[in-house]
Amino acid sequence: MNFDRKIFWDYFNKRISRDELAEKIQISSPLFQYSLLMELQKNYDLKDPEMIEFLLYALFLWDENQQQHQQQHNYTHLFCFEDILNKLLIADWHTQHEDIVWLLQNICDKNSVMYLYQAISLKPSYLDWDDNYAFPLKCIRAIGRIGGKEAIDCLVVLQNDPNPILADVAKRKLKELL
Repeated sequence: MNFDRKIFWDYFNKRISRDELAEKIQISSPLFQYSLLMELQKNYDLKDPEMIEFLLYALFLWDENQQQHQQQHNYTHLFCFEDILNKLLIADWHTQHEDIVWLLQNICDKNSVMYLYQAISLKPSYLDWDDNYAFPLKCIRAIGRIGGKEAIDCLVVLQNDPNPILADVAKRKLKELL
């Protein structure tokens, strides 16, 4: 697989098309999933926010390709990415938290609940403008969507959050699960 930074820059600067990007990173290869996972892990270890952004874009592109071939919305093909996405969710050195929440809520595995819960209190500097609490609310909604005992336990705690906006959404999600 070719995850050269220049390829992504060419795409984002409109020098190549989306189809050309998919071809250059070999999205149709049976090895793509494994290679992307290894590349995400490597760039997590390097704390490279730019490459994480590019690689998550590649993950979304690959997911879209998989969805088209499956002809239904089934996210089981993303399950192998859960561990690295969980780790990335609570890392404060990149800017992809909201995209990661979306992916984790679609993977919908109880192992992500505690990471989503931890992320609610994460305050990355790039989200300083977020006075509507969009990111923590997305985390709470993802916890509710995942469901299960772990989610209920987290929502019980969150319904008493000092922030009334977060507490209200947690109460609504808890009511949906009970």
